[in-house]
Amino acid sequence: MAVHTDVTDEDSTAAMADAVLDRWGRIDGLINNAGGAMYPTAPIDTISRAQWDHVFAVNVTGQYLCTVAVLPTMRQARYGKIVNICSTCFDKGTPVGLAPYIAAKGGSLGLTRALAHELGPHNITVNAIAPGAVDGDRIDRVIKGQADVRGIDVERMRQSFVERSPLRRMSTADDIASLAAFLCSEHARNISGQCLPVNAGEPAS
Repeated sequence: MAVHTDVTDEDSTAAMADAVLDRWGRIDGLINNAGGAMYPTAPIDTISRAQWDHVFAVNVTGQYLCTVAVLPTMRQARYGKIVNICSTCFDKGTPVGLAPYIAAKGGSLGLTRALAHELGPHNITVNAIAPGAVDGDRIDRVIKGQADVRGIDVERMRQSFVERSPLRRMSTADDIASLAAFLCSEHARNISGQCLPVNAGEPAS
């Protein structure tokens, strides 16, 4: 069931949780996958306050609001799995020119670890997934921006992204989804407060 939701709006996220409860009567898992808001690569002093606030609203506040929306039913059931989608860019501090996004993903990781401690006594696990480069339109835009900043060919820039990892490939959406499904299963019942990278083995720095 699809429920159109603005994750930056408290009423919208509450309505989303209510719609799920009306349909199924319970909420076992939450995957906070809404994110992005990656503006074109730009120096920090050219980014407006409105752009900065929007990046944090989508990537951090959205995770907070969706979590708050599902907590009452998870606490009552004494069961829940929460997965926040973070990013390996927080560890590396790159790509250059995406400071708001990198900072916001750091906030996502901090939220994950704090909630793991706060919600653990209610039998609710909270983990993060940190994708590296995921093949698709979004990474294409990042690569184009990085190529422009460095003044090099886009294909050469793309190849440099691929060659950073031992497996010499980007991840796919299915790679991320498979780990999310595992973290929401009973196989991961004793995993909480962790940030698990899916990045084809690329070193953190």
